[in-house]
Amino acid sequence: MQIIISLDPIDINDPLAIDPVGSIAMISGQTKLTESAVYVDSWLKAIAAGISEIRKSSRAEIDLIEEPHRLIFESEDNSIRISFKSQFVVAKSLQEIEIALAEATEYLSNHQVFPNVSSEVN
Repeated sequence: MQIIISLDPIDINDPLAIDPVGSIAMISGQTKLTESAVYVDSWLKAIAAGISEIRKSSRAEIDLIEEPHRLIFESEDNSIRISFKSQFVVAKSLQEIEIALAEATEYLSNHQVFPNVSSEVN
């Protein structure tokens, strides 16, 4: 499984441009779930929450704060199905999702730029 994120360019003239907005794609085998114009960090947090919840139950519905729809995790015959709206992706294992999430999180932390936030300590 892969979780691919793409960040939209940030308007350096917008003092509120601190949230990582872009697109996310979850791809596994022949299945793919894609969504654009999302808060990427919220999606990654929701995926992490889904991993945690699916360990406890065969189904988990995770709220995405900025979305009216939920991210749904379902355990099916040794695989995990993640659904959003009418799309879904099927991962071979929970570990596969965890690895993809770690890679996407690392990508975000290495590519996230906040032009309007000072890193200096006064």
